Amino acid sequence: MSGDSIRVTATLCNEGARPGSDVVQVYSRRLEADLPARLVGFARRDLAPGESAEVVIEVPVGRLAERDVDAHAMLVRPGSYGLRVARCATDPGIVCTVVVPG
Repeated sequence: MSGDSIRVTATLCNEGARPGSDVVQVYSRRLEADLPARLVGFARRDLAPGESAEVVIEVPVGRLAERDVDAHAMLVRPGSYGLRVARCATDPGIVCTVVVPG
């Protein structure tokens, strides 16, 4: 995390014999909250057979905001957030934790 965004980097590899494409998705949830994970970023990449490529997804910190019913606003709360890089919502993917300072 640097400044106003979180940079997520993933490497894709087409191990097949035909050209293909894939979508890398980033889901987030605040670990201290009992809320479901939400899609906060994604990127699509085309790959030739045997090609590997790095995909970079910039997630603005504002996308981590949650609805505050008292303030009637969306707020980014300080704390630990779990980020999951996956191919779809049900994919367990790769998980890491980032901390948003208070």
